[in-house]
Amino acid sequence: MIIRLIKRAAIWALALALVGCLVPEQFETSITVNADKSYVFTYRGLLTYVPAAIEATKGPLSDKTRKQLDTLTAKISEDLQASSVSHIGRGRYRVELTKTGKPGEKYAFPAASDWILKIEESKTGDLAIRVKEPREKTRKDLASIGIDLRGKLNVTHGDELIAVKHNFPNEPTILGFRYDYRWDIEPGSPAPLLILRTTK
Repeated sequence: MIIRLIKRAAIWALALALVGCLVPEQFETSITVNADKSYVFTYRGLLTYVPAAIEATKGPLSDKTRKQLDTLTAKISEDLQASSVSHIGRGRYRVELTKTGKPGEKYAFPAASDWILKIEESKTGDLAIRVKEPREKTRKDLASIGIDLRGKLNVTHGDELIAVKHNFPNEPTILGFRYDYRWDIEPGSPAPLLILRTTK
């Protein structure tokens, strides 16, 4: 019993360390990078409020948690500029959003304080797209409460840009003058990394 309580406390501590206590799962995201390094980021999938997911493993959610979830619906819509947000139960939100970034604009998802995906331009002008790889213990702790961090990332760019560094497992697909990279984000696979540079 004591060990179980300690484990629960550890998971709660983990939840508090995560951005807004929200984690993405079962998602598809895409980034289209233009010649001037402006970009369009889209996300379609779940965002899960970890404290509610933990509470749901023990039974029905409390009235206090339900009120937090109602407030969080509006907060996700406002802070992430989501076009669609719906709570589907057990602390999970189905979310769709599109973010248009200007040249040189830094973007971190779901928030800058503790990002999962980041788009930023270096001092030399290269554009880096990174996904943070969770620690194995973090992944296992979240899996123990039913949270699945799997997802997909698709990045496309034109021939005005070249990839100077990436960890894509194969050569990108070439569609006309567009280059297409597709990662499966899952346990054991490297966290996606792509650095683009202007050819001119």
